[in-house]
Amino acid sequence: MKGENRVIDINRYLGSSHYVNPIGGIPLYEKQHFTEYGLKPSFLQPEGIDYPQ
Repeated sequence: MKGENRVIDINRYLGSSHYVNPIGGIPLYEKQHFTEYGLKPSFLQPEGIDYPQ
């Protein structure tokens, strides 16, 4: 088992209802596929960090 199906199976096994992934995962996962199994996918977009050098 690979990719999206593996992630869904792991989350279902753990009893999760929400899956959080970095923003780079958007092209890898179909939101509809997750929702069919009762999972809400979310993707984190980190903000830039400004600091003096």
